[in-house]
Amino acid sequence: MSETGEVLASPALILGAFLIIKLDPGSIVYYVTLVMVVTKFFFLCLFGQFIYNETEKIFTTLYLTRWYEMSLSDQKIILMMMKMSKEPFGFKALGVYDINIVMFVQVIKACFSYCAILYTFM
Repeated sequence: MSETGEVLASPALILGAFLIIKLDPGSIVYYVTLVMVVTKFFFLCLFGQFIYNETEKIFTTLYLTRWYEMSLSDQKIILMMMKMSKEPFGFKALGVYDINIVMFVQVIKACFSYCAILYTFM
């Protein structure tokens, strides 16, 4: 499954696990399932955050090279690379949402909110 598919499926699985835990709170299997889904989603978001953090450093790393000692054509290439690296990049879900720790926190908060609403109606 791709990153986008996992990002879209994880909130649904978390909500489903919460709902099943509400219906049958005595079974440990559902708790383990919930922990596994949240852990998998967390590591996916953590990996996306690492990629984003590392691409942020590319501009500085390129600038700190001895570009002034390079040939003119290499200097132009370094300059082009620096222009391209000004905007850090990372994983995106559906080409819109950044997959990072901020997304993890937002999804978990939304899941708890939806579960609170579901628990009040049950």
